[in-house]
Amino acid sequence: MAASTPARSPVARRSSSRPRTVASPSLARSGPRQGPPPRRPRRRRAAPASRSRALREPGRPRGGPAARARRSRRRAVPDRPVEGPPAAARGAARHRSVATLRGHRSAVFSVAFAPDGRTLASAGSDGTVRLWDVATHRLLATLTGHHGDVFSVAFAPVGALLASAGADRTVRLWDVAERRPWATLTGHTNAVWGTVFGPDGRTVASSSNDGTVRLWNLDLSARFAEICRLRLSASDASACPHS
Repeated sequence: MAASTPARSPVARRSSSRPRTVASPSLARSGPRQGPPPRRPRRRRAAPASRSRALREPGRPRGGPAARARRSRRRAVPDRPVEGPPAAARGAARHRSVATLRGHRSAVFSVAFAPDGRTLASAGSDGTVRLWDVATHRLLATLTGHHGDVFSVAFAPVGALLASAGADRTVRLWDVAERRPWATLTGHTNAVWGTVFGPDGRTVASSSNDGTVRLWNLDLSARFAEICRLRLSASDASACPHS
């Protein structure tokens, strides 16, 4: 009698009809593969100390070890002592204005002291030369005669004469005591910028915009004779030179 075969269940029949797949050992260990493995993040190199300091402090200059060494050497040098102002500047606090002389109607170009220091002469663009008393700050006289600006004034060494130079191309000589014009020196072809007396008081130099410097010899004997005639009586006038 033949042996009977046990009947299979429908579930078993259906499962046996599918092809069987054998998983590899790697898949069995790691599970189903879902894509490439994640990339490990790269580690950034730490910036040098000088660079990181520059990044932290805006405006600070960057530099490597050499720059740091230079800075350390500079810091090692002792600071120089701060020098004060010169003696002339320190004494400026003791200087003060003692007077303001007013009288010119416009710009003043030149001033000069008389040899004795008692009289001051000033020249301005109002065409006048003014004499001032230094002690009392009073206006002593206003000398007129120039046509236009007066650029320069100068006293003679003895203080008896005053020279002035102006835009009218002339050098004018003034009698300081009498406060009147004494002579007019002409010859320049353009404005006369400066004038000065020589040490002997008999020579006058003048500089002009015409590109020349002129020297003038003064006939002082004629001036002294004129003063003698004015100050002495007619009976004594024969004693004056060149009378």
